[in-house]
Amino acid sequence: MLDTKVIVGEGVAKQHEMVVTKLVIWTKWRKKERPSKNKKWWKLEDEDCRCKLKEKVIKSGVLEGQSDWETVANVMRSTARIEFGESVGKRRLEDQETWWWNKEMQESIQAKKEAKKQWDISREETSKEEYKSAKKRGKQDVAKMMNKAYKELYDRLGTKGEAGCCQSEE
Repeated sequence: MLDTKVIVGEGVAKQHEMVVTKLVIWTKWRKKERPSKNKKWWKLEDEDCRCKLKEKVIKSGVLEGQSDWETVANVMRSTARIEFGESVGKRRLEDQETWWWNKEMQESIQAKKEAKKQWDISREETSKEEYKSAKKRGKQDVAKMMNKAYKELYDRLGTKGEAGCCQSEE
């Protein structure tokens, strides 16, 4: 408390007086949490890496018996960290692995950027409509290619009941 005073005559009742106080509240600054390191899941593209991960998880025995989801997920994360490694530090967007990105999508996004530049320069209604349609096409192209790439990845990984590329010899 820096300063406290009573204001005489400002009370609601005779026995009460108004008290005014100046306070300074010090807060402790918290350190920002570092972002957690991500596993390099994109390495699942490689057939050998998929097999190694699958074998290690099967050998751990977590899939047999009454394991809950949290236990299975923790085993898979720790195995992936050991097998694939972790990313380090912050990466710029252009340095990130975009394994599903292709030339068609790049051209679509480039067309959207060019339309935006034209609209920024001219500010005409026709250029605005061209930009809107290019933006819509770009979003649709990205969504289609992402869905296609992930579907192919899921097909290669196999489903839950399949042994996939690695047949256990028991």
